[in-house]
Amino acid sequence: MVTERTELPLTDEESAFQSVSEDEDNIGEDNAELGGEAEEECLEDETCACGYCGHGADEPGGEGYEGIPAAGYDGGEAYSGGNGFGAVKAKGNNFSVRLISAAAMLTVAGTAVWLGGWYLAGLVGVISLGLVSEYLNLAEARGFSPNRYLVSICALTAVASYEILGDNIPVAASCCLAILIWTLFCSGLDIILNPEKHKSALADSAINALAVLYCGVLPSLLLNLRRIHIYALVFAVIICILSDVGGYAFGKTLGKSKLCPKVSPGKTWAGFWGALLCCTVFSGAFGFYCYKLNAVLQLFPLWLWALAGLLLSVAAQLGDLFESALKRDADIKDSGSIIPGHGGVLDRFDSYLFVSVFAYLFVIAGLFYLETFLSSSPM
Repeated sequence: MVTERTELPLTDEESAFQSVSEDEDNIGEDNAELGGEAEEECLEDETCACGYCGHGADEPGGEGYEGIPAAGYDGGEAYSGGNGFGAVKAKGNNFSVRLISAAAMLTVAGTAVWLGGWYLAGLVGVISLGLVSEYLNLAEARGFSPNRYLVSICALTAVASYEILGDNIPVAASCCLAILIWTLFCSGLDIILNPEKHKSALADSAINALAVLYCGVLPSLLLNLRRIHIYALVFAVIICILSDVGGYAFGKTLGKSKLCPKVSPGKTWAGFWGALLCCTVFSGAFGFYCYKLNAVLQLFPLWLWALAGLLLSVAAQLGDLFESALKRDADIKDSGSIIPGHGGVLDRFDSYLFVSVFAYLFVIAGLFYLETFLSSSPM
């Protein structure tokens, strides 16, 4: 005789517990379908868009699967310490913070640019120290052991040398070359005296020298632009801002094809061409404005200004991509958090470093062109 089993009705507590368990099972199945069956496997690929980990959102405002913002990206937060799935924090507060920070930076930078001299050199020196700190953080995240004190002192020396010797370009350039050689010499001495703390003598010495060049010499060129004329520096700064804003606007509205997905998934070809268009148009207008004034740059032809805007926009975007590649190699999202809403100093000024070089070369080439053109013209 078979006895049928009768199921007793569940209590309210048991029903609630069973409902929660079923929901957790469903979430696990959904994550498995999205490629997030094992979180560890998902974390190996930062370019995925499974929606579980929030990867694929390398840029501010980036989104993962079906528009789900990644944890920590543009203000997104994970629920209860989770990994970004279902992050829903509003972006309004973050935008306000970014706006206030930008206004503060523009006020301080604008005052320093207007005053020039050691006021601007002091600001560039502070920025240089921030760049050095965050750049070496990336190197240490990869297991290397750079010399922070050496790099910081040499970077500040490069900034001071350009302020003191900037009027004599060959002497200032020779001084910076001497600083780089001194950096390599001291790096070698440090490696010889402390071999146990350096896992790679080649990498550590190269990182020290590149940090001085990247974080000390390149921003120092902004001082020379200011010395040539205030408009030269203002032009370079506006190009960086326009390239960033124009690229974001065009990429957000028209962007589909990715520019460099393995380095920066948020960059699109539409944003790239949009940034070039904005900078080229602005450069032509800026050149016309200088033409109307009694300024050093008034003799530059308009086509040279337009070409400068085009090239400097490319340089700005290359600088941004280069810094993104450094962060991705170190597996770090932001180089720092010292600037509220903007990340680190390197995140904010990456494009300025490359633009400073090309802007300075543009001015020197333009002056050479004018000298050649004027000397060959009949009086």
